[in-house]
Amino acid sequence: MRRLISFIAIVLVFTLCLGSFAFAEKDVPDRNAEQIEATEENLDEQPSTSQLLVDHGVPVIEDKETVQVEDVCEFSIDYTNVIKRVDPPRPVSYYVYFEAEAGEQYVDICISYKNLNTTDIMADKVGSAYVIYAGEYYYGTYIVIEEQSRGSLTYSNITPISPLTTEYLHFLASIPDEAAKSNGELIAVLDIGGQKCHCVVREGETGKLIQPSENAITEKDCELKLHDIAYIEDVCEISPESINIARDVYPAKPYDYCLYFTAGAGKQFIDLCVRYKSFTDRAVLADKLISATLTYNEKYNYNAFDIIEQDSRGTFSYNNITYVEPLTNDYLHYLFEVPDEVANSKEPITITLKVDSYSYTIAVNS
Repeated sequence: MRRLISFIAIVLVFTLCLGSFAFAEKDVPDRNAEQIEATEENLDEQPSTSQLLVDHGVPVIEDKETVQVEDVCEFSIDYTNVIKRVDPPRPVSYYVYFEAEAGEQYVDICISYKNLNTTDIMADKVGSAYVIYAGEYYYGTYIVIEEQSRGSLTYSNITPISPLTTEYLHFLASIPDEAAKSNGELIAVLDIGGQKCHCVVREGETGKLIQPSENAITEKDCELKLHDIAYIEDVCEISPESINIARDVYPAKPYDYCLYFTAGAGKQFIDLCVRYKSFTDRAVLADKLISATLTYNEKYNYNAFDIIEQDSRGTFSYNNITYVEPLTNDYLHYLFEVPDEVANSKEPITITLKVDSYSYTIAVNS
């Protein structure tokens, strides 16, 4: 998840060095989403994802159509959009907006929500949503809420909604530029106050519209060089981007204040950066993607400490708390802390990556 909070005229960027800012933590995509599969009999005449959802008991809701959940809430879709930057509808002089990370755009589902409870409800508790791209790929959302008479945005987990008050909430899903600019269908599935429904953000094509790179290597066990591209069907595309040996490891485009790593006394890091593009249908924790081992002089083995670049490659986060979304390009770093003797040696050093059932070998100092 990547967030940039800015103000018009005065730009204030808040970057936490620990990479664990909890205010806009993205929801994990709904693991109980409707499974939509074609059968051999109807491959040629598949209904739309919207129709399949209706058939599974998830009704469609049109813009401005009001849905009431008795004694809970009243809500409607105010508008939907696919956009790089999400601004409030009536911006004040200084306001908060949300901008998608480099290479991504937001699917923005704005809803009007009236609280029919007798007590406050926190805005992040009103419901959940996920987005389906091309009938194949699922993206989770996080919620922000409008304030100052629709003049700014703020975080939903610090904002209550009073009884009989109407507020405007935005469910934001990050999708890759390729998906945003394609002709692929976009459907948002919402669960608001226990009422499940969906809206059509964009009509379009379904299926696996985004293909792997041309000339990608598909061999199961092979050697990779820098910038080679390997593809595992329906799993991922990976490409070693760089190998650096240094005491300090920084992200590719470091902010003034960013998370970085320093090796211990008498040691250095061998840092392998891998571009990873997921072809799975849902988000996966980054620490579940690749296992990496470094071998020195054909007998000494070192395990990796893995991290991931975030905020348009401006800082790092930890792989065990960060999800990789379908079809996005993410940059994973595998850090091997080795003695200076190893880092400076001319003896062979190799790194082995295990991805799914595939194995790749990369020479560090060939």
